[in-house]
Amino acid sequence: MCRYYQNPKPNKNCVLKEVCRLRTAVCVALKNPRLRKVVTVEFREDVFRFLFKTRGIKQGNWQLLQQGDFSPTFFPLDWHCVLDLHGQGTKMLFPVKIKQFIAWSPKHFHATANGNVAESARAFQEKVSLSFIKVAA
Repeated sequence: MCRYYQNPKPNKNCVLKEVCRLRTAVCVALKNPRLRKVVTVEFREDVFRFLFKTRGIKQGNWQLLQQGDFSPTFFPLDWHCVLDLHGQGTKMLFPVKIKQFIAWSPKHFHATANGNVAESARAFQEKVSLSFIKVAA
């Protein structure tokens, strides 16, 4: 267990699924008019450690990552850009800040046997936040 934690080796399909979730959130954020963006998505910790453990520069809870710190095996060359039909659009300005953390699932409620409403049990979720500034492409 300790070796897997230190050197995780998630299967390729699992990594692709997590990366796809992150790329989709970045694409949506790049289309938003705000210049500074923080994108937060569910993201497995073993995949995060596999992709980013030895990359970038530590800065408190965050890691500063350059474009080259994103593996071309899982992140296509243009993953950080959104262009329109005329080649105009926005892209992320590097370096970006990224951090992995664990958070509670959202609160929700259920009906009890006596007809009252009670808060349901919450679960832990593994998440990642990516903070960046967008610029014209």
